[in-house]
Amino acid sequence: AASAAAFLGGAGPGIGSWRRAHNYSLDRGMKFGIAYRSPVITGTNLFDLERFGCHTGGKRRLAVAVGLQRALTDTDRKAWWEHPWLLLGARYGRVSVRLQDLTSGELKWDAVYDLGAAPHKALPGQRGADPSCSDGRHLCPEEKPVGGSHPFFAPDWCPAPADAMSHRYRLTIRNLSMADHPEQEVIGELMFTQYGPRQLANSYEHEESWRGPDRFLA
Repeated sequence: AASAAAFLGGAGPGIGSWRRAHNYSLDRGMKFGIAYRSPVITGTNLFDLERFGCHTGGKRRLAVAVGLQRALTDTDRKAWWEHPWLLLGARYGRVSVRLQDLTSGELKWDAVYDLGAAPHKALPGQRGADPSCSDGRHLCPEEKPVGGSHPFFAPDWCPAPADAMSHRYRLTIRNLSMADHPEQEVIGELMFTQYGPRQLANSYEHEESWRGPDRFLA
């Protein structure tokens, strides 16, 4: 499986050392491995644990630990409606985004978005308008859903699954537009596995039991 950190363009520890990368995942409480990605999905911050994980740094980490969410300022707090951004390799109009845990059956995200211009969006030149959020290729992080059975990405990736299993996920993006590529029903899919603290700890113990640990220092 490909590294989710590599797909993010080097997000995470940014160090080649297996030990340091693994310790980073242990500290964050989870790790992702990508099994398949459709070429049309060219970017996302879905696996950004600094944004959607339990350890988001400084004030937010402390506030979450002691239950003082109201003590956070607007710059410290991630808005509850904020979701991962997606970048596609072609232009589309209305799309559905569905993320399901195939291990437990839990539906984590099921929403409909307008990637192009729409009446509910700010017009170009208006205050708060971002041209890239209406170009048909970007799903911006604060784009409001217009439908779906689980329209908000909640509860993020925090906490990690409490069981002893790794969890397989499938993200599916479907085309709901009759104007943009109507012949294409499924735009793309992303298949990945989430490894929790137990799997990470077990793999660390396994690697530590090997002779010649210097192989992991490169």
